[in-house]
Amino acid sequence: MLFFVPVDHGLLWPGGLTFFGRGKVIISAQILRDIIAALIYVVALGAHVKGWLWWQARGQAQDRDARADVAYGRPLVRKA
Repeated sequence: MLFFVPVDHGLLWPGGLTFFGRGKVIISAQILRDIIAALIYVVALGAHVKGWLWWQARGQAQDRDARADVAYGRPLVRKA
């Protein structure tokens, strides 16, 4: 038994899965384990890229009203 999935001789469906009567797909417990491990790595890679992009964009977000009161990088002394 693979955690909560019943396994018979290492196969989840010993007779295989058929799709619309065409051929059979045999899924073993090792294949399921590898798929889960690959999904964990893909999610971790996506989180890493998202974190990297967030880190690179830090400090660039400013309030639009604050940018309107600045001319050529210096604050305006009086309002026009």
